[in-house]
Amino acid sequence: MDFEFGLDIDSVKAFSNSGTLIDYSTLDLHTHPYDQVLLIRNGISLFEYGKMIIPQYGNTAAFIPAGLPHRSKTLGSEIEYHSLYVHRFYFNHQDKEIRLFKLSELSRALLNRLCEKNLVSLTCGMEGECLSLFIKSVGEDFKNTDKFISLPKPSRIENETVTAFIHEKYSRQISMKNIASLLPYTERHIARIFFEDMHMTIINYLRMYRIFKASIDIQTTRKSITDIAYECGYESISGFYRDFHTFFGTAPKSFRKFTSL
Repeated sequence: MDFEFGLDIDSVKAFSNSGTLIDYSTLDLHTHPYDQVLLIRNGISLFEYGKMIIPQYGNTAAFIPAGLPHRSKTLGSEIEYHSLYVHRFYFNHQDKEIRLFKLSELSRALLNRLCEKNLVSLTCGMEGECLSLFIKSVGEDFKNTDKFISLPKPSRIENETVTAFIHEKYSRQISMKNIASLLPYTERHIARIFFEDMHMTIINYLRMYRIFKASIDIQTTRKSITDIAYECGYESISGFYRDFHTFFGTAPKSFRKFTSL
């Protein structure tokens, strides 16, 4: 018998919880006995699971399978969220993996209706009908899952040093000579242990982090795309557009429109 927010999973098969997230959802990674659909209604949060970090933007949802450790962290300012928890048999026809996706207007309207009251059973009456329709609608939304950057987290302390340096200096030009000055190893050895741990090269991690930061600025500010590109360390606008399309599958202006309410 599992409990979530004091509710018995054997008797309460679905419920919602809405609120405001100021910092972390929890200090450590946590799990739920229910499948979860989490909608970030404004701003941006960092969705963390395993060794990955994904930015979750306003008006995007995450599907989180039961038992998968995760947490959310706000970025910049507090965020509002809707969270729907359902017994795992509701999504038994779906692959149980993390998905970030854009909710359709129908799904969003149904979720708003389901989240009008916190911590009440949603399987009877009008709520039950809304829930059934929501499950079907989200199943269609899953087919249009968009690309989102997933930043790997280092396991080795040497690579924590390298990534911390990139996070601080990404707006400048960074060379392997700069990286090698951080550790008592050769450039070749640093590159090898980074790739073994992170499954990508240091240069590709730098490119990904720059686009990661650019995507946040595009969603949270009204700066021009050109200014954002230069502020994130790009010397070529064409290079920025190429990398952005590689990681997000769309142009920066389209991304700004996509992530706006």
